[in-house]
Amino acid sequence: ALEDANGHRAVIIAIDNAGIRKELSDAIRAKLKTAYNLLNEQVVINSSHTHTGPATSARFLKDEKEKEKVEQYAAKLENQVVEMVGKVLNSLQPVKIYAGNGVSRFQVNRRSNIQYKLHLQEQFNGPNDYAVPVLKVEKASGDLLAILFGYACHASMLRDYILSGDYPAYARMELKRLYPEATSLFFQGAGGNQIGHPRNTVESAVQAGKSLAAAVERVLSEPMKELTASLATSYSEINLESDKAPPTKDELIKIASADSNPDSIRNKAKADLDKLNRGESLVATYPYPVQVWQMGDLPVITLGGEP
Repeated sequence: ALEDANGHRAVIIAIDNAGIRKELSDAIRAKLKTAYNLLNEQVVINSSHTHTGPATSARFLKDEKEKEKVEQYAAKLENQVVEMVGKVLNSLQPVKIYAGNGVSRFQVNRRSNIQYKLHLQEQFNGPNDYAVPVLKVEKASGDLLAILFGYACHASMLRDYILSGDYPAYARMELKRLYPEATSLFFQGAGGNQIGHPRNTVESAVQAGKSLAAAVERVLSEPMKELTASLATSYSEINLESDKAPPTKDELIKIASADSNPDSIRNKAKADLDKLNRGESLVATYPYPVQVWQMGDLPVITLGGEP
């Protein structure tokens, strides 16, 4: 939680999950507005996008027992987030905030390279974003209070069904070892086309986490830029229109019945078919969220989805 010299507040919420869909995000933001008078523009919800995190949306699930589990978990998570924000807002203290940038190179572009052949390649095609942005929060005493660090890479190095925060969690574990008194938060960057390499083992995820933590440690050990105590926040939803018409009923039947399509695509098609059978129309536009903060002279841009 942040509060500037003029009393303007904002909170950054970092969650180890594959994603927070619009319905859950809206519910959390509504409760934060009621409880703490925080507007949409004052709240960033950032998901690490770990593929081994629990689901937060039962939208496309058919199994009723599984749907109930997911819905119960999402409701619990919603309440936990609201409670946590309240605790943090009640524990504000004077701090200084510093910004810097590191580098880590374990990401590989999954669009310009063949994912299942990565282990056979000696060189990889880009583009890439190797930056490791870091914010350091210091107490008035000079002691380290918090570390916010990011990286633009899918948290999908682990592909099993065991709950894990993937490489971001291993990075935070390493930072906890290095700075035991500080809280570290990971924020996912624009990593929609980036994956970690090597991958598919716990050891590779641990290695990536340590590599990322080492980049953060290097930034923290060097002089960083102090930010002035000013905070500006803004939020807009851009009405995105599809570049083609929604699929017809016949097209959805083909998609839903094609074994070559992954389960996620077939389940989405089945859900859309259910909509049409109820006489409802399919979504043709989407209110895409864009947030811009200014912390001192540092711009922080937050985009919805998986950019």
